[in-house]
Amino acid sequence: MIRSTEIMDTYADGRYLRRWSIVDGRARCLDDAYSMADTDPAVRDAQLAANAAVRTAIAAVEAYEAALALAGQEEPPAHDPARADWESAVAVAAAADSATVALHLARSGEA
Repeated sequence: MIRSTEIMDTYADGRYLRRWSIVDGRARCLDDAYSMADTDPAVRDAQLAANAAVRTAIAAVEAYEAALALAGQEEPPAHDPARADWESAVAVAAAADSATVALHLARSGEA
């Protein structure tokens, strides 16, 4: 599975621009890359923005899934130093927006 930190815009020494999208909650490059030299700057800028949106969405679902994993563990006692991390995970999971939850459900096959 491609992680958000692995979603790179270009390859071949910056000659080609990848066209990332989200399929079943995962980042994918289904369309042919754009040649940086032959692509209109407006199209290139729009694709860079779309790629950034994919990166942001995948990073959000990764954080949500990590929070769910920690929040799903047994609640640590109040005096345990791990309690703060657990409480933070519970808060992150509770604050997730509907788009992030939908991506998680798609990734887990529950959608």
